[in-house]
Amino acid sequence: YNLILKKNVCNVINYAKTSNVNLLVFPELSIPKECIPHIVELTKGNKDLIIVAGSHYYEDSNSILNQSPIIYNGSVIYTH
Repeated sequence: YNLILKKNVCNVINYAKTSNVNLLVFPELSIPKECIPHIVELTKGNKDLIIVAGSHYYEDSNSILNQSPIIYNGSVIYTH
């Protein structure tokens, strides 16, 4: 499953790159956390595309947080 998803995500990102897309937003929970490093690699050297890789739930000591990874030029920041 993850290999198929990884390939599909890669295809979408490559299509976005060749179509001059500046902002690519994936739906909530659509990108597994394990795929984030792969997406980060795909964006290295590309200063035109920003990717919001869905959102994920993380447990804090007192609550559950919803974070969205924002990926740009080989880096990722998490919102909350």
